[in-house]
Amino acid sequence: MTTEDRTAFDAFLIARRPTVDEATEWSQAKGYTIPRSCIYGYMAAQSMRACAEASAAMVVAANENNPEALGTAARLLVKQRVFEGLQAGVENKEFSLGDVKDAAAALKSAAQSEAVEAAIRANERKLAKEEAAEAAEKALRELQAKSGQRKTITDEDIAEVRKAVFG
Repeated sequence: MTTEDRTAFDAFLIARRPTVDEATEWSQAKGYTIPRSCIYGYMAAQSMRACAEASAAMVVAANENNPEALGTAARLLVKQRVFEGLQAGVENKEFSLGDVKDAAAALKSAAQSEAVEAAIRANERKLAKEEAAEAAEKALRELQAKSGQRKTITDEDIAEVRKAVFG
């Protein structure tokens, strides 16, 4: 593959988490005749790299005390280990390629579910911030209406705003 196509292929693997058949079809659509086993091997190598990145992300998240990032990194690591276990099982003839295909489809579905969950969480955070900003603005307007235009905000004003925002 050209460097440009490899970059596009890697992006495809990350964005879509395709099965080996889907990845093979992608390469064929680009005019390449790469054996399915080579695609599988490349995807396995990429998986190993992703596993290392997920492990590094877990360390960073743990050091930053960020539970959401730690959970995401842990899920990625689990997926990578499942994939590696299946790969080893295929090599040892414990699993068939059909088993791997089924697992890949399940992992793809899980990834799509996580993307939806992340979008919902991001939207909820956005809505919460908007509601907090509206409550703060409303509380400040009420304070201004009660006392006219003040040049300084007192500790009591801040306490009232906090109460309005956080209940």
